[in-house]
Amino acid sequence: MSRRPYVPVGRRLVGTLALLTILLIVVAIVSMGVGSVAIAPADVAVRLWWWLRGQGPEVGEDVAYDIIVGLRLSRTALGILVGLSLGSAGAALQGLLRNPLAEPYVIGVSAGAALGAVAVVCLGWEYALGGLSMPAGAFVAAVLTLGVVYTMARRGGRMRPESFLLAGAALGAFSWAAMTVALSINGQALQSIIFWMLGSLKLRDEGLVPLALVAAVAWPALVLRGQAVNLLSLGEEQARGLGVSVERTRGLLIALAALLTAASVAVSGVIAFVGLVVPHILRRLIGPDHRILLPASGLAGACFLLLADTGARVIPNLSPLEEIPVGAVTALIGAPFFLLVLRREMNAA
Repeated sequence: MSRRPYVPVGRRLVGTLALLTILLIVVAIVSMGVGSVAIAPADVAVRLWWWLRGQGPEVGEDVAYDIIVGLRLSRTALGILVGLSLGSAGAALQGLLRNPLAEPYVIGVSAGAALGAVAVVCLGWEYALGGLSMPAGAFVAAVLTLGVVYTMARRGGRMRPESFLLAGAALGAFSWAAMTVALSINGQALQSIIFWMLGSLKLRDEGLVPLALVAAVAWPALVLRGQAVNLLSLGEEQARGLGVSVERTRGLLIALAALLTAASVAVSGVIAFVGLVVPHILRRLIGPDHRILLPASGLAGACFLLLADTGARVIPNLSPLEEIPVGAVTALIGAPFFLLVLRREMNAA
């Protein structure tokens, strides 16, 4: 069988990414203006321009500049990186596993990371490593979880997609149960742990640089393999016939998606369903070509998460917490969406 010819995406790719980039810039500016001190989008844009040119005023001379650059810019950058990572990881997993319900939260990596962070707190190591012990514990646990799930899903030298999803769901359930037991035994810092488990973009600025470094390497490596995901989504036999090393390529792509997920959860906590909702909607809008879908899902995921975080700060104070955890907002949106997709898949079967 001859190889499938490479179909250039050129104009569609550039147009889609340019539109989403503009949308992301607008959403980021609006998001940075929302908070206890409201700042008009035009004023936000002006202060960001000052900051980019290195011509900002001295501390205390401009309150809006101090708030935007000193407080909200890092939070917005974190939201962009986490949304970028989770959105593209979800699109890759859905294509690889040929299942519209696949996403980082479902395969158990997020729950494994959460268990790692909770274990660090329960062991009293929360302030070790210069305050980076929780992200480090979460990252290590997420990688170990992926290893266990991948090993359980392999049989006869091949990884079975359906077994991968089932193993991930089972291990995720175990991780959540283990966290419940750990928290019931050790109730110290209960509120902060629960807030972390629900996901937040106000956790630890120290993790922003490590996440940026991971994303700078893993995200391009993932999105540049869109054609490989296209071929794998056709099925194993067709992909092999087109010259794809199925097991090696699939293992690499799953590892990249899990790496992005682990780094994101390690810094922001568990933020579910970004990788489910965004790729599923985009697939209907721009088509299933993963050369476009993977980077587009990253940019759209960043927009989605910033909007959810803005909503978490706008929602009236119905909670004793300072704000609603953004992971709760994405779950309120994503869980019903998950059920709708599940129902559609069952009706189509």
